[in-house]
Amino acid sequence: MLKSLRNKMSFRLGLVSLWLLMLGLPGLSGPLALATTQPVRDVATTTANQNVLPGQVVVRLKAGLQLPSSGDLTNVPASLNGLFRQLGVSKWKSMGGQTNIYLLLLSSGVDDAIAALQNSTDVQAAEANYILKYDDAPTNSVPNDPLYLPKQWHLDKIQAQQAWAITTGSRKVIVAIVDSGIDETHPDLAGKVIKRYDFLNDQSIVVDEVGHGTAVASFITSNTNDGVGLAGLNWNVSLLNLKAGGEQLFSFDVARAIIFATDNGAQVINGSFGGGTATMVQNVAIEYAVNHNVVLVFSAGNGGSSVPEFPARNPGVIAVGATNQADEVTAFSSYGPHVSLSAPGAGVWGAAPGGSYVAINGTSFSSPIVAGVAALMLSVNPNLTPLDVKNILEGTADDISGRGFTPQTGWGRVNAYKAVLAAQKGDLRPNKSGLIKGKVSGIDPTKVSLSLDPFLSNGLFKSTPVQPDAQGNFQISGLGHATYQLRAAVKGVGTAQGAIEVSLNGHADNVQTVNFAFQNLKVAAYAPDQYVDQARFFDALTMSKAASIVQQGGLYFGETGHTVGGTFQSYWQKQGGVAVFGFPISEPFQELSATDGRIHTVQYFERNRFELHPEFVGTSSEVLLGLLGSEETANRKGETAFAAVAASQLTGNAQYFQPTAHSLDGKFLNYWQHNGGVSIFGYPISEPMVENGLLVQYFERNRFELHPENAGTNYEILLGLLGHNLAAQHSYVAQ
Repeated sequence: MLKSLRNKMSFRLGLVSLWLLMLGLPGLSGPLALATTQPVRDVATTTANQNVLPGQVVVRLKAGLQLPSSGDLTNVPASLNGLFRQLGVSKWKSMGGQTNIYLLLLSSGVDDAIAALQNSTDVQAAEANYILKYDDAPTNSVPNDPLYLPKQWHLDKIQAQQAWAITTGSRKVIVAIVDSGIDETHPDLAGKVIKRYDFLNDQSIVVDEVGHGTAVASFITSNTNDGVGLAGLNWNVSLLNLKAGGEQLFSFDVARAIIFATDNGAQVINGSFGGGTATMVQNVAIEYAVNHNVVLVFSAGNGGSSVPEFPARNPGVIAVGATNQADEVTAFSSYGPHVSLSAPGAGVWGAAPGGSYVAINGTSFSSPIVAGVAALMLSVNPNLTPLDVKNILEGTADDISGRGFTPQTGWGRVNAYKAVLAAQKGDLRPNKSGLIKGKVSGIDPTKVSLSLDPFLSNGLFKSTPVQPDAQGNFQISGLGHATYQLRAAVKGVGTAQGAIEVSLNGHADNVQTVNFAFQNLKVAAYAPDQYVDQARFFDALTMSKAASIVQQGGLYFGETGHTVGGTFQSYWQKQGGVAVFGFPISEPFQELSATDGRIHTVQYFERNRFELHPEFVGTSSEVLLGLLGSEETANRKGETAFAAVAASQLTGNAQYFQPTAHSLDGKFLNYWQHNGGVSIFGYPISEPMVENGLLVQYFERNRFELHPENAGTNYEILLGLLGHNLAAQHSYVAQ
């Protein structure tokens, strides 16, 4: 039983350098692969190489434009009719929720269809129907012992019995299980489901062929205290049985299920699945649910690395990692700053189709434990908002790291009793009462911006910098047990000053004071004195530090002694790697942007600088390139090549760009079009010119150079070394 459930998970392996292993570094084991100097192209640059469903494209039409409910092309708006016929669109499905998002079934290739749709002025966005996976991990053995409470060790671990002394739950709380379906005939789940739908097959009959959804549901609720099988966390919760996949799930069906759950009264939605791609439909569906006061709980993933999975990485959700019986984070549990907390997920027992039971592993089963606790909390306090639930769960979690928040454990392992007790009392920020205060002097306080990492959240979707008052005083309250890094920066000038490391225990009497004294627009002194010079991030890594990053899936380059990992690695590989951006010349750090006056996590490469924009997570703008072309040529606008040209002056196949009044032609135009266009390089800000014997052209985000000696190779067009130039201007590196 549940054979596919136990065997589906495969771990992602990162690339590392072979010679690191040969040096015998501690903590490294297994085969290692060499990161080469050849251009790196991500296999996901075309959807043909991604986990997508063939013959299906998700499209978001422009505002006010809708498709009819039937599949008759004659009723399609005239502006789209010809395009649909060209793509062989046979039918479509609406995502629901009064959105204008549809799944198109077509006969043409997915890549070609997406490109054609994105070029239509009637289409706001188009993407593939991505395949997601259940976040379960391999099980080595299944015990033969009875499955009463002594075998459900996770219930003792999270103090469920003490929580039940307060409440065993209520059928007024509705929890949606977006999964492979639920076996409603199972003795522990009979009578629990109040509504069901199969979004994969568009029918009201739901069958769980995989067993994943049945297991997930049994952690949240079971027919408890009946002398049979399992005990569930909330004994009386009502379930929505929403099937979004079988052996595989698809992003469009998942999004439809989330919308349906929201519209049908779900107060909690559990999702025990994920994928490496953030999709528009999931972003829309999740924001829709949160805006309708729904608590969203998702498994963090089983990659065993910091590579983010979605939807867990989306703002607005509670991401859950997995622990074992010894309160250790499991090797398979994915991690990162987005993980809220952890829950048991190794050797835990759940229901299986056909009335049986199975011991299973995975963050898939950690997530419903937290969802079950959330349902108990809502039974004693139905007025809790999603942010309230998240804060209480984080603030009452048991600190298994001994350091408070860590990317591996989140804020700790869930404690059902403490969470339900806090919810009952209306304590909305338990153990999050720490305070950092101080004063900024030697400068106009309005010119200073402060940032704190881990980042403060303003609601669920936006991070906000801290601004001193007119006298220079500032304070940051509501802080839990963690080690924070505080930085100060002058808006629009230089780099962020810091970081100052501040440790808090989260108690109401826990106050730390940090004072910043500025001189000549830089911090001259502050207390405690732990200034971090950004230039150190440009120093080559030691082998032990490099090995640690490589073990987490990152890449190491001996050419510069630096690594690239996580979100920056994904972007670097997808957009062209070495051939486009060159090697990394720094590790990630925080820097004040001269463009927007905000502090961003950045990483320098030979040919550009990457900026992380968490406010755009899940979109193509989560990583942006610095405006290095504009910054480097700020004083050259009077030169002839930078003078605006008129469209009437163009000849041949040149393309004109009204936003900057410049044109593109020939090999530069071809390279620009095939390597990301405006989203990567921005618009041209000059006409072609000769510099240092090379034909060049400047763009907002870089400079193109024509290298005829490399004709016929990927290096005929190269980007200028503007990343290195900017680092030298800041004295991070030598000229």
